[in-house]
Amino acid sequence: MQRQIGIISDGETDYRVFKKIIETLLSTQVNVIDLRRQTLHDAVDKYWKDINKNSEYLQKAVKGILNTAKVDFLSEIESDYLTCHDIILLTTDAEKCCASLNNESIYWECNSRYFAILNCLIAAVRDFCAIQYAQGVSPAHLPMIIPIVTFPAIEPFLLIAKNEKLSNINGKKPAELKRLLYKTDNPTGQDIEQAIERIQKNQIYEILKIIPESRFLIQTLLLLSKL
Repeated sequence: MQRQIGIISDGETDYRVFKKIIETLLSTQVNVIDLRRQTLHDAVDKYWKDINKNSEYLQKAVKGILNTAKVDFLSEIESDYLTCHDIILLTTDAEKCCASLNNESIYWECNSRYFAILNCLIAAVRDFCAIQYAQGVSPAHLPMIIPIVTFPAIEPFLLIAKNEKLSNINGKKPAELKRLLYKTDNPTGQDIEQAIERIQKNQIYEILKIIPESRFLIQTLLLLSKL
């Protein structure tokens, strides 16, 4: 069975990293679709300006994005309906924190404020599904939606694939992580391509072990690869 997986991401690099992980684990069993007509970037930026006030706004924005993504998904696969075998990956970056890996007690404690974003996404997915069911959509025709908030950005995924020491990653902000990865503030397309090409199956296992927010997606893909 070929699965359809749509990715909502904030940028080209994020989309390509997740696409590479998905295709590496599922091989020919998957068709990956870019659903980036709308992104979470602006809504998350507004959320950070007033967390308490803008949580509801972020959830509302996510539900709107999911509605648009569903329409785009159907258009891309040229079908009248999706199925429960399909997946929508909903991603965004936290951006406001420093990397903190390999010490999970510190990781969860330091990032507690930022996991509020993930809670907003989960609540929005719950409401989106409830509305779909209330409108008569069958559970058989609603895709699985997986939210991922990367902390602080996508670069740790690529740095782990590059076998970078965790001591060099921890404590760095997004711009510093990009500089560590590419040795420049302005990487070329070739630089990015080379970094993404390092993501092979063994490196994906390392990402799973070291980056907590990657685990649900990767473990789901590993399970699907056996079906």
